[in-house]
Amino acid sequence: MDEFIIDYLKEIERVEVNRVQKGLQQSEILRRDLDHYFYKVPSIEKQCTRSKGNNQSLVQCLKRNEKKLKNAKRAYDDHTQDLCLLLDEITERGWRDFFPIIMKLNQSDIFNSAFESESVNELIDVVEKLKAIGERYQVKMDSRAPELKLSTPIELSTRHLGTMGSGISVDVSSVYLQDNECRSQNMVNNAA
Repeated sequence: MDEFIIDYLKEIERVEVNRVQKGLQQSEILRRDLDHYFYKVPSIEKQCTRSKGNNQSLVQCLKRNEKKLKNAKRAYDDHTQDLCLLLDEITERGWRDFFPIIMKLNQSDIFNSAFESESVNELIDVVEKLKAIGERYQVKMDSRAPELKLSTPIELSTRHLGTMGSGISVDVSSVYLQDNECRSQNMVNNAA
């Protein structure tokens, strides 16, 4: 999901930056063209005024350049207006570019919440089973560290409660006696 978001944002940024940069570059080209004719037409007009309109080639040149000035102005104005609309769209309505991300994040949150809810329900069952095991074997919720530190092994032994899951109950004293008898018998066998 994170990779999708990062890739999406990089792509949006790349497209917007490239489009605006190209628009600004084109605007500069059109502005130079407009400036060229903006200064050229008055210069030709002065020349026509001096010749009192008798020079037909100069008059034709003036008409051609006035037309080019008009076209350059229209091209520059149209392009500038389009560029302003693009900038306005990117800045004022850029939230639309984030809408797919917001949707994906919300969908992901819904999916994760459903999964977590299912997991929590399963954990509730596990906790209930653990509580039953704890009650059956009298397991305290407190730490056994103080008992382990101070109590004797016989006091600590929970064998009299049986082996977990087997249902077999064991008498500690008989196990202790049987264990000692086995050790004694092994010592006798080893000595012989």
